[in-house]
Amino acid sequence: MNEDGMHTKRLQRETEIRQCIEHLTKWQKRAIFICSILKTKTQNPVLENKEMKKLVVSMTVGLVLAAGLGHALANSLKDVAMDANRVQNNKVEAAISMH
Repeated sequence: MNEDGMHTKRLQRETEIRQCIEHLTKWQKRAIFICSILKTKTQNPVLENKEMKKLVVSMTVGLVLAAGLGHALANSLKDVAMDANRVQNNKVEAAISMH
């Protein structure tokens, strides 16, 4: 792959990483909010089971999505690091071959 192709690929990955971080931040805020509601609700003995179930399901879904996004983010970061390393190695090899 030529350097322009690597640059385009890197830009795409950086965009993916930014999107993952935005999603993670959104779900983190939701999880914190839901946890605060759960804390308040569990201190209230007059809580309907249906409402509590909805909150727990919502929080579980959010945490599962956040875990998936975290995994995707880690993979994207690893790929970007490997691409950057490849580009650096290509530049070193080119410099060595010029001498």
